[in-house]
Amino acid sequence: MKKILLLNPPFLPNYSRDSRSPAVTKSGTIYYPIWLSYAAGYLLKNGINVKLIDAVTDPIPWKLFTKMLTDENYDIIAVHTSTPSIESDGEIAQDIKKIVPNAMVYLTGTHPSALPEETLKMFPELDGVIKGELEIPLLDLALGKEPGEVRGLIYRENNKIYSGKESDFVRNLDDLEWVSKVYRTFLDPSKYFYSALRYPVITINAGRGCKYHCSFCVLPQVMTGHQVRLRSIEDIIEELKYIKKEMPWVKEIMFEDDTFTSNHEWLQEFCMQLIRKNIKLRWSANARADLDSRTLTLMKYAGLRLLFVGFESPNSETLKTIKKGISPTEQETFMIRTRAAGILVHGSFIFGLPGEDKKEILEAIEYAIKLAPDSCQFFPLIPYPGTNIYSQLDKNDLISFKKFSEYLTPEGYHSTVVNYPDLSKEMILKLCYFARIAFYKRTHYYLRKILQILKNPGEAPRIFRAYMNFRKHIK
Repeated sequence: MKKILLLNPPFLPNYSRDSRSPAVTKSGTIYYPIWLSYAAGYLLKNGINVKLIDAVTDPIPWKLFTKMLTDENYDIIAVHTSTPSIESDGEIAQDIKKIVPNAMVYLTGTHPSALPEETLKMFPELDGVIKGELEIPLLDLALGKEPGEVRGLIYRENNKIYSGKESDFVRNLDDLEWVSKVYRTFLDPSKYFYSALRYPVITINAGRGCKYHCSFCVLPQVMTGHQVRLRSIEDIIEELKYIKKEMPWVKEIMFEDDTFTSNHEWLQEFCMQLIRKNIKLRWSANARADLDSRTLTLMKYAGLRLLFVGFESPNSETLKTIKKGISPTEQETFMIRTRAAGILVHGSFIFGLPGEDKKEILEAIEYAIKLAPDSCQFFPLIPYPGTNIYSQLDKNDLISFKKFSEYLTPEGYHSTVVNYPDLSKEMILKLCYFARIAFYKRTHYYLRKILQILKNPGEAPRIFRAYMNFRKHIK
């Protein structure tokens, strides 16, 4: 039986590799290493000796890390990565290979899943990359299967690159260990913060995969697929009970599914079970702006506090271009319904989508103010390798960069690598900044936040902490 290390490597301080758009966030949000955590739990559940290290929240001096590597004698080391950090992560993985040459060292994550051969050519000393979900390939490796028999493995042998068996998904998500147990075992939950959520927060999955086909969204296209797989409601409720009993300090649960609300029938039954079993925990989730009033009211009664929703644009043609499958009218109706149900919304918009010009982006800013979500993010378009939008833009010579690190600003914040003839990268970033000013620096918004705190003092800690992190970005 093999001994395994799962590493979220050091990069920039507070870098969130597991975000859909990895970066250092302006609000101070720091994501859990959820992919590695689920993989660690799956290995533990199958009797494998595994250790998980998050070197972003718990930096380790290199000398101490080197000693640990040599002392522990790991057989397999999986290093998680992302597109903006790939150059740094790959170099760290190669340094690890030099320290423990007998260990098999692999890269994981969206970037090597999208560009496996290219990634291995970038880092010739590494043994391979793992495509897609990590659990099955890592268990195959831990059980000693030959590389060619390992599902989802692209590996190097005699200086040539080969593919193992076709990638496979975990079909029954109840087979996974509760990730909350993994956090308790390996991580310090107090070090993870989500600006829109009550602190401390625990992030879990109720399902994987997304049936929608938004052209910019990287996870379903390179990691989880478009077929939705859901845990049983009973299994989720048992994990919530565990969190409530063993982690009573947790103030909120975040369902970090691709789209938690995609199956309305399942969602309604889940909420009914929470109510029947008297599971009194606040929770939030990633959602789509297509929920009816009855479902939203039921979710609120079941403990829902906030929904993360990608609005992206108020332009019907733009939404069709990116295959969002929703209309501006539906989005506006959704916001009316969430306000009536007493549910908060964190909205996000993307600037620089194909066909947009400066005028349409300014209209999007006005639209965001009109929708009036509790909080809002304004992203530049970030076309990740493996997505349809990347292929589309690259084919038309609208993507320009020399290093993948250019997906970030020098400080580690979101940037873009798109350049349109009539809308430059610099202009897109300026409009994102202007949008933050226009949305947040309004007397009405400040008064709304003060009223929110007075009405519900429990919101105060996360609002103050987010503001202290965010204020320099709206000057």
